[in-house]
Amino acid sequence: MPMPILLTDVVGTLGNATASTLRTMSTQSPSTLSPSLRSDLMRFADEACDTDLLPVLAATVRHVKPLALHLHHGDRIIVLSVFPREQQFHCNLDLCALQPCETSRLRLVHVGPILAAESRGLVGVEVSHVRVLATLLWQLALHGPRDELLPEIAGPARYRLAPGVPLRSLPMDAWILPMLQRLRGEASTLEELAPRTPPGRARARRLLNAIYLHGRLMITRSLPMQRQASIARQSAR
Repeated sequence: MPMPILLTDVVGTLGNATASTLRTMSTQSPSTLSPSLRSDLMRFADEACDTDLLPVLAATVRHVKPLALHLHHGDRIIVLSVFPREQQFHCNLDLCALQPCETSRLRLVHVGPILAAESRGLVGVEVSHVRVLATLLWQLALHGPRDELLPEIAGPARYRLAPGVPLRSLPMDAWILPMLQRLRGEASTLEELAPRTPPGRARARRLLNAIYLHGRLMITRSLPMQRQASIARQSAR
């Protein structure tokens, strides 16, 4: 049996509460979350059960605010404490050592704040693993449940790899390198970047999410007519 989740002062149980329920909860107990982060997280409050955690992690990184995330892993609940300012995460399970098939089954069930007094502590759990956040973001983007673009980077756009901290220290599957080389050389649409197969498109979306989470993605928004012309040129090759 999974352990019960008992948290006060929470954003809400994503996937098990409606947006109206979350708004009611927010009036019953004051939140320690910043209003901007809370508003960002509320966008996912109406999603179905077994919520994907990648958009929530993306919001945490954008706002540079720590969060405690409760995840389903097999038949138990684990607590992932994310500290974006320190570029660390704490967990009682080594998430970076999971096989891709295990990573793909992780589901977010609850989000809660980390109080300032707890930011350097264990957040109520026995922590056995303290790891670099960048590696976890990379692993979850490439192998987690989500194979669609994050909302912030979706839509008509061209993508390019921006200068910054090298990615070569991160785990690299063989299919990643050709896409990275293309993104270094020129701005590309998703259609230009990905092979014309469903698995190829899913891989490209995952890689773009991973690069975005590492702050290395340059995005140029294009008009619909420009996008159609690009697709037509690609089809004519």
